[in-house]
Amino acid sequence: MNGALRRPAPLRAGSRAAVVALSSPIPPDRLEVGLAVLRDWGLQVSEGLHLRASHPRLDYLAGTDRHRSADFTAAWSDPSVEAIILGRGGYGAQRVLDLFDWEVLAQRAVPPAVMGFSDVTALLAALETRLGVAGIHGPVVTSLGDADVATREHAWAVLCGREAGTVLGAGLRPIVAGNATGGLLGGNLALLAASVGTPDLPQADGRIVVLEDVSEQPRRLDRLLTQLIRSGWLGQASAVVCGDFTHCGDPDMVLEVLADRLGGLGVPAYTGAAIGHGVTNLAFPVGACAALTDGMLSLVDDGEDRA
Repeated sequence: MNGALRRPAPLRAGSRAAVVALSSPIPPDRLEVGLAVLRDWGLQVSEGLHLRASHPRLDYLAGTDRHRSADFTAAWSDPSVEAIILGRGGYGAQRVLDLFDWEVLAQRAVPPAVMGFSDVTALLAALETRLGVAGIHGPVVTSLGDADVATREHAWAVLCGREAGTVLGAGLRPIVAGNATGGLLGGNLALLAASVGTPDLPQADGRIVVLEDVSEQPRRLDRLLTQLIRSGWLGQASAVVCGDFTHCGDPDMVLEVLADRLGGLGVPAYTGAAIGHGVTNLAFPVGACAALTDGMLSLVDDGEDRA
């Protein structure tokens, strides 16, 4: 599985990155701070045509579905664009997936690096299932502006292909203790659950599934986890590692829900990875080989060359 996913070429100072919106409208002040981070990395930054737009009727969307789809397609189809970094999460990425001409996107020999998280989980899953491409689960532009130093430095290292050996979580708290290896998969719990029954949810067989979420109360987390369990999807994983569950109510109750739902899977399960909507959100390439050893999740060198 790891070798089957195509990886982008490493970025460098001077690489061109396009910023596009696939989800919710982007606050201008947070956008500007995030764009400044990209420029500090030495990237040449271009903006999607509708990056700063809002849907004329549905105010929770950044422009119409067709405009958001067209901006992503234009960036992907431009051979000078080496990275596409999503402007913001929120909601809306699932609405555009069936508008993409996947045959056109498949024509690009070396894919751009695509980075985002939260609502972008749906896009990262579709890139794997439809194109065999490994996206990067990591900060969106608006969260880069608020990110700590560790988040920014790690995101740039992953974009530059220097992630092997880095730690995504140390001193993880066990629900079920144990060790595992496998390609990383996952992201936002709500988006993964919403992808069950669609063609865009990758198989979890033998993989370490990472889960995180924001603003979902414990009973809703229970419902989402139960959906992934009843569908049979989560039971295929070699291990489950939970990141941050931010603003999800009483933290102790959240841990009770995670333990109740994940404890019966029969695989190692841990909480406490530095991934999600918390202060630190460490990036990882989807499909990257990882090791869960003695409560530490780290990326390991799988011997695969970057494109």
